[in-house]
Amino acid sequence: MKKILIAFLTLFIINLGCKKIDDGGTLCACSLMPTTSLSFIIKNSAGEDLLNATTSGSYTSNQIQLISKGANGSIKQVSFFIRPSFSYGNEKFNFNQIFSEEIAVLAKTTQNSLYLKLGDDQPRLLRLTVGNYKVEKLSIDNKELPMAINAPTNYSYPNSIFALTIN
Repeated sequence: MKKILIAFLTLFIINLGCKKIDDGGTLCACSLMPTTSLSFIIKNSAGEDLLNATTSGSYTSNQIQLISKGANGSIKQVSFFIRPSFSYGNEKFNFNQIFSEEIAVLAKTTQNSLYLKLGDDQPRLLRLTVGNYKVEKLSIDNKELPMAINAPTNYSYPNSIFALTIN
């Protein structure tokens, strides 16, 4: 009987110690901490996914580099991966995305220059405006990128998906 009372008392204390948060009512102690991440798609002028291997002229992860260049000239490769398209409920997002948590952290905490290099092209300068847990703006070579169309509006992860169109 003591074990049952101790178990109920423990659950009661845990329940009081956690406050509910607004995203579906999950307990704070059981929720994942949100992380700042950058996610963007690359499409051609016809609107086709250039991160999809079946698209002509597409890029593989070996042909893409995210680069951080320090004030002293040091160069560091920034980790990323290509995340596949996804579905959420009845909504489908049909583009693969370049996804990096590291670059969003670097943009928020350092004065490094950040670059995107696709294939043999010249590196493109990236500028990120980072809020608390969201990349709010992304510009490449001083051109602000729009948010990707048809991104699920009620889906909080990833925080934001931008669209780069290459002609």
